[in-house]
Amino acid sequence: MNMNTEDFFPVATTEEFVALMQAKAAGKNAVAAFAANSPALRAHKAHHSARDKTLHPYEGATYNSINSFYLVDEAGTQTPIRWSFVPAGNDDVVLDPSPDFFFENMQENLSRGEVAWDMVVTIANPDDDILNPAKRWEGDQTTLTAAKLVVYSAVREADGTCDELNFDPMVLSDGFEPSEDPMLVARGAIYAIDLSKRLSEK
Repeated sequence: MNMNTEDFFPVATTEEFVALMQAKAAGKNAVAAFAANSPALRAHKAHHSARDKTLHPYEGATYNSINSFYLVDEAGTQTPIRWSFVPAGNDDVVLDPSPDFFFENMQENLSRGEVAWDMVVTIANPDDDILNPAKRWEGDQTTLTAAKLVVYSAVREADGTCDELNFDPMVLSDGFEPSEDPMLVARGAIYAIDLSKRLSEK
């Protein structure tokens, strides 16, 4: 799955996304110049800089789909949604921070019981913008807990296969379809470039 700990995306359009990636490649000054002309990025930074800065391990973080998708029933009816994976099991900070804290803390929590997340689906209201990932859905929302992800083991990055994966948000399970948000296609393409660079560095 391709998810983020961000609550919403830093830019609203594919053109801004490409420009932001180019600015990041150019350095901090370029990002600052881009932000000066991007209300979306400034709102993103303001929101996330105000979040709780307490240390959270991987298993204590909430992960969000960011973009909108559709749930599709057997009749083909599409229901626009976003989703989050919310900690549901052992998610405490149980070890002192160390260079290998995130891996070691998860191992400790795994030894203490279930490390899990609830998949919480948020159904769009009629006035929610499903095409703008930089805009939060606010107000009263209908949510449902649709599934539970349970982790039984974890390996170090060097022993895993993540470097060989493109985290393409368009790769979906049965019953899910992408929305018309053009950022979905753009993210898959840009992340494919990142994948090629990771593989070339090995």
